[in-house]
Amino acid sequence: MAFTITVENDGVDGTIEVNEQLNDNQVIQVFNDVIEAGGSRQVPCQGTPPKDFTWIHHASNLTGGPDSKGDGDTLRVQS
Repeated sequence: MAFTITVENDGVDGTIEVNEQLNDNQVIQVFNDVIEAGGSRQVPCQGTPPKDFTWIHHASNLTGGPDSKGDGDTLRVQS
């Protein structure tokens, strides 16, 4: 079942990478694009929610997660 999360950039402008943990052995990249400071994007995800997500803010090299998110939840990225 597909679902959608919102990725919100609470940091500076930058490229943000978001990865979804599908199962114990598989991680997929679901987002890799620029989000301006304070901006957000709807991101389609795979699998059945909730799933764990990790992120990298490439402008600052900060990372976060895993954060468990379900359909319609917001993943907040910091820098």
